[in-house]
Amino acid sequence: MKKVFLFGTKLHMYLCELPLILIFASSIYFNGFVDGEVQPGRLYPLIIASGVGIIFMFVYLLRAVIISAEGVRSFGPFSSRDKAIINKDKTLVLTVRPKHRIKIELFGAADAPDFDWIKADDEDAKGDVNLYRDIAVGGDGAVSRVLSAFDVPKEDIMKMLSEDSFYGEYSIVAVTKTVTEHGPTYSVRFLKTV
Repeated sequence: MKKVFLFGTKLHMYLCELPLILIFASSIYFNGFVDGEVQPGRLYPLIIASGVGIIFMFVYLLRAVIISAEGVRSFGPFSSRDKAIINKDKTLVLTVRPKHRIKIELFGAADAPDFDWIKADDEDAKGDVNLYRDIAVGGDGAVSRVLSAFDVPKEDIMKMLSEDSFYGEYSIVAVTKTVTEHGPTYSVRFLKTV
């Protein structure tokens, strides 16, 4: 079972590093023209500060979602670091939204203890709970990678992407596609724990 890595930050967000890169490059270029007697440290403090700023901005913007057979989790030092375990009877929902965004949710029975005010026959109180929620960058290609990681055949993935509604049951998962007001929604229900 392979892992699927979906970026959480659009690449154009890294354009905010261009001014720091410009300052870094020009300070390295003009460092040789600065007289050491007039300016004792030359431009080394500026070079170090802009280099640290470039690295910090890259790390700050680095966010991703990792989906595997074991679970789904958010990755990045400044991300939510949320995670959830995937096992039997849980449903992974992928909603393709406008502007190449994918909403990733995991629904299933909560592992929290039952409360005494919930009656054993009250089925409404025992419904599926949203265990994980995050947003990643991608479209149909990212959905295709996630589905192929759970052994859905390529022919069925292509058919699913082109139709408005679809249902297919496979060895590990059962996939349902519907179109809602938010966009195409792919519900991946796990038939067994991998």
